[in-house]
Amino acid sequence: MPTYTLQIHIDPTQVRWLAENGFKLCIARETNGQCTVIWQTQQAGNSLMFSWDEEFQTFWTEQFAAGRLVTEGCRPEPIAYGQTVVIDRDSSMSTATGNADGSGKFTTINKFSQPVHVGLKSKINGSWRTSYVSPFELITESTMVLTPLSSVKVWFEANAEAGSMITEIRGNSYSVDFQSTMSRTIRYMGGQWANESPA
Repeated sequence: MPTYTLQIHIDPTQVRWLAENGFKLCIARETNGQCTVIWQTQQAGNSLMFSWDEEFQTFWTEQFAAGRLVTEGCRPEPIAYGQTVVIDRDSSMSTATGNADGSGKFTTINKFSQPVHVGLKSKINGSWRTSYVSPFELITESTMVLTPLSSVKVWFEANAEAGSMITEIRGNSYSVDFQSTMSRTIRYMGGQWANESPA
């Protein structure tokens, strides 16, 4: 499976200010065109590296609310593009079925007696972390399709916490697209984000 890498260089003159004021670097992954969970946070440093594979787990949660940490309502199940999971009547989630393919999409069917919010976990820097929770409820006997995109957003936020749900990104964010490449390098200098200039 492909491995994506993102290298971030931060101007040394700004690293200290960011740290002293409680700002952390945040990264979020887009799914269905939205960023709804802070995937990972890290203290500012001169050079930071993030990497991830196209490897996913899915789960459901009862609520979506900005600022809340994600809580899983069931055991996360591995899922591959093209596969389907069912939230059963007892609230458990079935093993994913169907042939894996290159569609870039997952399907969830809700047979539980109450609406839920569907979530995705993916590995970043080797650890499973929640990367998305749908802000829209999946009602009983309905189907939802999730499409993770090959792009992430990065930004600085004070007192941010990985795994917390968001409805908006505060401050100056930068979108990094991996559609045609597996590796990107960006920099933060003078309060602005930019692609790293080639050597």
